[in-house]
Amino acid sequence: MSAPSELPTLPARFGRYVLLSHLGRGGMADIFRGIALGAGGFAKPMVIKRVLPEATQQESAVQMFIEEARLSALLQHMNIAQIFDFGEHHGEYFIAMEFIHGRDLHDLMRRVGTKGQGLPVHIACYIAMEVLKGLDYAHRARSAAGEPLHLVHRDVNPTNIIISFEGEVKLLDFGVALVGNADSSNNVRGKPGYIPPEQLTRKKADGRGDIFALGITLYEMLARRHAFKAGTMMDILKQTVSLKARPLRLQDAAPFVPEALCTVVNRCILANPDERFQTAADVLDALDEFLLSAGLRVSQRDLAALMAAYYEPEVRAPPVQPPIPEGMLAQEPPPAQATTAATYTVREPGGGLYLMRLGEADVQLLFASGKLSPEAQVSQSGGPFLAPSAFPRFSAAAASARERLEARRAKASPPRFAGNLTQVPPLRIMARLMLARATGRLHFEHNRTHKELFLKAGQIIAVRSSLAADRFGPFLLNTGKLSQEQWQRAVEHTPPFSGRLLDALLAARVLSPAELAEWTHEHRRTVALSLLGWTAGRYAFFEREAPITDGSEERLGGLALLNEGLRAHYPLERLVREQEALRHKPLFRNLDAPVAASDLALSASELRTASLLNKPGNTLSGALAELKRPEDEVALRRVALLFTEVGLLAAA
Repeated sequence: MSAPSELPTLPARFGRYVLLSHLGRGGMADIFRGIALGAGGFAKPMVIKRVLPEATQQESAVQMFIEEARLSALLQHMNIAQIFDFGEHHGEYFIAMEFIHGRDLHDLMRRVGTKGQGLPVHIACYIAMEVLKGLDYAHRARSAAGEPLHLVHRDVNPTNIIISFEGEVKLLDFGVALVGNADSSNNVRGKPGYIPPEQLTRKKADGRGDIFALGITLYEMLARRHAFKAGTMMDILKQTVSLKARPLRLQDAAPFVPEALCTVVNRCILANPDERFQTAADVLDALDEFLLSAGLRVSQRDLAALMAAYYEPEVRAPPVQPPIPEGMLAQEPPPAQATTAATYTVREPGGGLYLMRLGEADVQLLFASGKLSPEAQVSQSGGPFLAPSAFPRFSAAAASARERLEARRAKASPPRFAGNLTQVPPLRIMARLMLARATGRLHFEHNRTHKELFLKAGQIIAVRSSLAADRFGPFLLNTGKLSQEQWQRAVEHTPPFSGRLLDALLAARVLSPAELAEWTHEHRRTVALSLLGWTAGRYAFFEREAPITDGSEERLGGLALLNEGLRAHYPLERLVREQEALRHKPLFRNLDAPVAASDLALSASELRTASLLNKPGNTLSGALAELKRPEDEVALRRVALLFTEVGLLAAA
């Protein structure tokens, strides 16, 4: 575990923002109060969420952060916290979002509880109804093309509901939300105690899961205690699953709550989603009907008055902006633009093909920086492919790049180790290097195809491939993220840009910055994981060799990434074939293993089957015989393979 990053001296400039004060630190981001700067002295209050440097080592954390920005940008509703900007500044991802002067629901309930009181019934219903309005909007949201998104929040809980001192209620954090079938693995997401039972059994999530989580939240507001008995996370998950046999009844915990309201809450938290309210609008109508029949009236002013009763005036007062140095308020200069643009087609020796619209200086920069190899051929405006030396403007830059490449090859040291993939599979090689926290270049070669992984302290930070199909453009086209028409628009109708396809796609508004960050990360991970499908070829590891980059660095993942690769490239047939020799050997847990099972991002089914492998002396055959669900065989075999490769299990 890396040491927690230090906070900057505040106020501090951060891109076009000024960070004023530190509001808190979550599991993956620092949260700052700040202002956005604009022309003519414009300054808008903002909240800046900045990913922690140590959190970037966890690819799932970064992915959740990007997903939160992407999804929240699609939603415009008074009960959903608005996100105004997403980007990267000096290698750090950030979100700029609406500043809400208030506290989250968890803090309000805690403060009310310390005085031996509880939230009034009508206030609890009002908070739930405001959240339900946001959920109803999100569940019905459509894409820009008019297609239903089938959006599910999956993390509704008191810490993600913020209440302003003016009585506004906002839903936060779409970081683990699900759109349609995007999460095909149905991974379990959310906070234990609020996750619906069907998601714990890996069934597809839908809006009724959010109704369950909101029902548990309303139960807590009314009962003045947690819905489940305190214990470990596993204890809480077991209690959730047991709801099928022993449903929660609000009247048992809070006999003072009106029976009609208990009926509404109890229906929200039934184990069977088919028996719950089917839409957030249905719950909203039921709560509205209860308030009407009970003669209770409630508004935003009532909630604001309650906040005023429990928070001191100095807490509720608008935050004071600290003095900001004059120079810090100046706008950053806009990036320089290239000139005299033309369309160039570049063909790399390995088969990669680029179509770019850029200026002459940009082409020279690509060669000089090493982003294009010295052997690349260039065609201008559809002409024939020629070596860079045929273009006088490019020859000097290409020569410089060639000299640096040849110097690098001359200095290259022999590999630390090398071998044949028919004897040692890529999974084992990558696992050993990650466990050893190795730094260097891992080279794979088969039938003139070359792929390279660059590792730093056991984390993959870069990937290279000579396959044309592994380029970012074909990846976007083959996965359906980009149409041929969008590709042509990016190439042919953009102004001069800095020289990369990514910049062209952004300039043409073909994709947003959030989509760009998400898809480039997914692309690199996909190229890296494809190596697990290799069964022939050769490998070599060159210690301490680093990639030639522009100074940026992205951690694609470590051991947890391997588990993701197993799911993609090890079907049942391959697992059965490769585990035949292991089938009847006794397996023993390695108590001195350098890694824990929690480091592998196991799914619910994988965690379930792992317990069968932890019995001393049990064999793979024995564990398979104990399976209660035949569909868990793939998960059991995958866990057995992963555990033996990373040293958690040893075969006698």
